[in-house]
Amino acid sequence: MKNLLITSNGSFSCEEIISSLHGEADCLVGTNIYPQYLVGVSHLFDYTYLIPKPDNHNYISTLLSICKKHDIRYIFPLIDTEADILSKNRNVFSNQGITVCLSNHKSITLCRNKYALYKIFLHDSVITPIPTYSYADIKKNQCEELLKTSDIIAKPFNGRSSNGLIHLSDLSEIDYIPNKERYVFQPKIKGNFFTADYVRDSFGHDFSIVRKEILRTQHGAGLSVKIKQNETVQNMISHLGKKLQILGAINAEFIFDGKQYYLMDVNPRFSAGIAFSRLAGYDIVKNHFLCFQNKEIEYETKIKTCYAVKRYISYITRNNHD
Repeated sequence: MKNLLITSNGSFSCEEIISSLHGEADCLVGTNIYPQYLVGVSHLFDYTYLIPKPDNHNYISTLLSICKKHDIRYIFPLIDTEADILSKNRNVFSNQGITVCLSNHKSITLCRNKYALYKIFLHDSVITPIPTYSYADIKKNQCEELLKTSDIIAKPFNGRSSNGLIHLSDLSEIDYIPNKERYVFQPKIKGNFFTADYVRDSFGHDFSIVRKEILRTQHGAGLSVKIKQNETVQNMISHLGKKLQILGAINAEFIFDGKQYYLMDVNPRFSAGIAFSRLAGYDIVKNHFLCFQNKEIEYETKIKTCYAVKRYISYITRNNHD
């Protein structure tokens, strides 16, 4: 029996995930911190539940209770904060025969820590990370690249999307940032954004789909893209997957300044644009699920070169006069 639970069922990628998993699951359960009438895909689940936020002390116990009630065998976390806590607590679930469909805890931690990720690839022969400095580096005057620019970006070291991002025009402005010790600082690089959806199985097979983002939201979600395989980016993310021992699906973002591709971020979860990859001929979600059933992924699929866009629809979920 394959009963599956999907967290954060209001996320950008959720409808695509449901579509991919409906043919694989006997029962689909969704959870959210908002009531079901405020979540557009609630009606696509067999059951939905309102649960506490991931940082609530009852989060794990509530999720475990739901899993036991519906004999859940697999959990699919969709957002970074849930990936963090579920990766850390995966033994609580595995002891009950429940698989948290995420890569190993070490790789999740590295992906989520922008400074640690930079250090790993600082002298790498394949991947060039964006120069990244901690506040301690700046205090020691060990921030060569920042001294050359008047356009600096400050990010929480474990931030997601563009939450908490601050633009600075001078190093002296850093002193006005609250909790600056929890930030990393990077020179702003101008160029074109590329996102790669990537999946790797336990047998060493991997596959990636690359898209150039033409229009994107302020939080970095692509709205209009060109899907075209890019050997340079594919080699980079394949190298990254092996080095970090990734299992399952992740996505990585790169910026190309006309000469060099720089690694921006690695997200240890589905991207908001996985529907683009499926349109181009590859089902990331289905192959991610294969990884956690200890099966081989599809790794010789031909990808369609195309332009693709995302649009939104509106509909009533509940009639209420209050």
